[in-house]
Amino acid sequence: MQVAQKIAGYSLGQADNLRRAMGKKKPEVMAAEKENFVKGAVQSGFDAKKAEEIFEILIPFAGYGFNKSHAAAYSVLAYRTAYLKTHFPLEFIAANLTNEMSSTDKLPEYIAEAKSMGLEVKVPNINSSDKVFDVVDGAIQFGLLGIKGLGEIAADELIQERQKNGPYKSFMDFLERVNLSAINKRALEVLIKTGCFDTLGERRSKLLLNLEQAVDYVSKKKEATEFGQVSLFEDSGEKEFLDFTYEETEDWPELEKLRLEKELIGFYISGHPLEMHKKIIDSLVSLRTNAIEHLSKERNYAILALVKEVRPILTKKQQWMGLGQLEDLHGTIKFTAFPKTWEQIKDLMEVDAILFFKGKYDDSYGGPTLLIDEVVLPERLESYVTKAVHIKLKDKTKDQTKLMAFRDFIYSHPGNCEVYFHLETMRGDYEIKAPQSTSISCDDDFITELKNQDLVESIWKE
Repeated sequence: MQVAQKIAGYSLGQADNLRRAMGKKKPEVMAAEKENFVKGAVQSGFDAKKAEEIFEILIPFAGYGFNKSHAAAYSVLAYRTAYLKTHFPLEFIAANLTNEMSSTDKLPEYIAEAKSMGLEVKVPNINSSDKVFDVVDGAIQFGLLGIKGLGEIAADELIQERQKNGPYKSFMDFLERVNLSAINKRALEVLIKTGCFDTLGERRSKLLLNLEQAVDYVSKKKEATEFGQVSLFEDSGEKEFLDFTYEETEDWPELEKLRLEKELIGFYISGHPLEMHKKIIDSLVSLRTNAIEHLSKERNYAILALVKEVRPILTKKQQWMGLGQLEDLHGTIKFTAFPKTWEQIKDLMEVDAILFFKGKYDDSYGGPTLLIDEVVLPERLESYVTKAVHIKLKDKTKDQTKLMAFRDFIYSHPGNCEVYFHLETMRGDYEIKAPQSTSISCDDDFITELKNQDLVESIWKE
């Protein structure tokens, strides 16, 4: 572009048009541009033949010059963002979350990234949340504008009142201080459901049950004050309005709280439905989405996951099969259920259902995919939860070659089950607990493989 300006007298706009034409490599456009280039160069005092030579030099350069300049710019950007992520992780992730505040696809990715970095992301809070994501007390505080149905007017109102007169002391204090025209009942509902008032002492279920009565109470109190009504008991110190009395109710189940969070925020933030099945995950799961790069193609794996997306499709043979996406505590993975399997599992495959999946890993169909073989309800697995595996070894354990091969086999199947080795010697029987780093998978397929190892005499679970 600078050559075109200095030699052929192009303006910046004309030079950019030349660059675009060279990038598209259209012969008729290039011929016209060459004529303009040579003509401009001659008018600038350059030799026509030399101008033609220069133009021909520019053509191959245009094939990589644009990419080269971008590569340099992106390298600088990559370095700077890596520096910020390393030295200011909280601020870096908070800024990225703010950037993607309206994206329900990207926000969960950044939340997961924050958790993988050991950073805490707190639920929205009426006393510490700003409009955008921020860093508060060593954690990332969820931004109010990330809540569906709240709106900027309501967020501005509650923040400005808080800045002017200090933190809100209770739910009723909040209602009495803010403008209820700016924060309507719908906005109040979403604030309650997403846990914004959790730190003020009342349960979400209780606040929602009493919301309408509380708003009516406060509205009448404000109206009486506005019109200067004076209580007959004012001089005696008696209250004109008795304190608001809440109607009691039971707390919502944890799953209901999480469901409402996902509905209004787009993803789970204060917890995850899978966390109640931690024992199953620790004992039986062999596939985690944050360690996909370590998986082997066509090998059997097991995962406890939430069904995020389901799409039945009809094959060319007019048979139904299923495609979709599963979500564990770390991320997502695609799934495929071929017709025979789909017929067996289709009634269980509902969005948000928590299920235990067995299948083979595959990456030949557009990314990491679990080819489902079997689906099991989590409650049927509770009796199979294993904390430890006991391995009784044969007398052949003195063979170093076989020992090394057995060790490598154990190390290649990491998991969450403790390992105990049992040895019979002339001096007595010994039980040896392996170090934590030697924890193995408790998956049935692996246990079967383990039983078939040459040095193993027997196995039992604890």
